[in-house]
Amino acid sequence: CGAERKDAHKLTGCKCLVCGKTRHEWSKGLDTCVRCGGGVIEIATLADLQAIANDLTGHYRLMTDIDASDTKDWNKGKGFAPIGNNKEHPFTGFLDGNGHAIRNLCINRVEEDHVGLLGYLKSGEVRNLTLLDTRVSGNNYVGGLVGYFYQGNTSECQASGEVLGNSDVGGLVGYFYQGNISECQSFSKVSGKDVSVGGLIGSNDGAITKCQASGEVMGKSYVGGLVGLGGKEGNITECQSSGGVSGNNMVGGLIGSNSGTITKCKAFGKVYGRDILVGGLVGNNHGRITECQASGEVLGNSNVGGLVGDNHGSITECQASGKVVSVSGFVGGLVGWSYSDITQCQASGEVSGTSTVGGLV
Repeated sequence: CGAERKDAHKLTGCKCLVCGKTRHEWSKGLDTCVRCGGGVIEIATLADLQAIANDLTGHYRLMTDIDASDTKDWNKGKGFAPIGNNKEHPFTGFLDGNGHAIRNLCINRVEEDHVGLLGYLKSGEVRNLTLLDTRVSGNNYVGGLVGYFYQGNTSECQASGEVLGNSDVGGLVGYFYQGNISECQSFSKVSGKDVSVGGLIGSNDGAITKCQASGEVMGKSYVGGLVGLGGKEGNITECQSSGGVSGNNMVGGLIGSNSGTITKCKAFGKVYGRDILVGGLVGNNHGRITECQASGEVLGNSNVGGLVGDNHGSITECQASGKVVSVSGFVGGLVGWSYSDITQCQASGEVSGTSTVGGLV
């Protein structure tokens, strides 16, 4: 590793597992952790965790649980500073939680975008990390773990607590594009003042596999128990949601609005939409839904369905069993209104409305 610069050691931790030393060097006025080739940097304290922001390309590993309670008083009440806070300075490294938890993390940046433990992640990876009793608030692109996630991978991560924002707000990730998220869970309560609000992910254009969300979700439009807005490149497989979901329009137990592919997913939560396009699984569907189930009670104004509120895509081998209530009309046990194909599907829940009422569609 070369000579150690004693005068630069102003941050704690960041121990290189290759050479066994703790080292920093000056770089553009900042203390930056330096790794030996291929080295892994240990994270053992809250200061170590925040110091990741000084080397956004590193390979990090948590060595113990971290209590982040003190962050509520950091930065004049703004709390922890997100690691990698914009597209010019994204986190591109690897964060291994190593089975450990970060507790009581507080981030209060209501006027800022790209807010989360990692504000902006690009082509990086996070795995095996738990966030407990987290309190995160921001403007747009807000998530408990990652605010804006561009091309990367996350697996075996969990988050609980509360996440608040404006648009693109999720319990784990705010905005997700071209990557893989697998075996992750969110138990967080999620609230968004505007659009694209989800229990796990606010907006999705990536692959989500074997994930779950169970927290209450509230938003305006594109609101879902797992994902708020699902784009054309979104692929969701073997996932489920169970929290209550409420919004104005395009509200779904699993996804608010879907243009991608949903396969073998389930939604159990109660769904409430004040306006139109409300469904037990999906509020508004323009994609493909296959072998899915919804069992929660669904209440909306118009275009309300036990599985899908309004369908422009394909629905195959699906089931809906929840009670469905429309304040006005276009209500069905499976689909409220459909412009496209429905094949080998079933509905068994009670259905009521003032006009255009169907047991299936």
